[in-house]
Amino acid sequence: MKTKIILSGVALATLFIFSCNSEAKKETTQSTQAAATANYVCPMHPDIKSDKPAQCSECGMDLELVTKTDSVSH
Repeated sequence: MKTKIILSGVALATLFIFSCNSEAKKETTQSTQAAATANYVCPMHPDIKSDKPAQCSECGMDLELVTKTDSVSH
């Protein structure tokens, strides 16, 4: 009886750990996809992004093309 309780507890703990890990992967995948679609970013306002050439809605500057080697600080 004790063995069944211990095994059940281990099984539940394992399921909990794997479910938390998969949520983290989903969030990482979603943020990576969002970053991949935003190819143009305002140099003064990194939160202003677009998938095509445009102007920043806050300062009016032209959005700059971001390549994969560029990094934008958060």
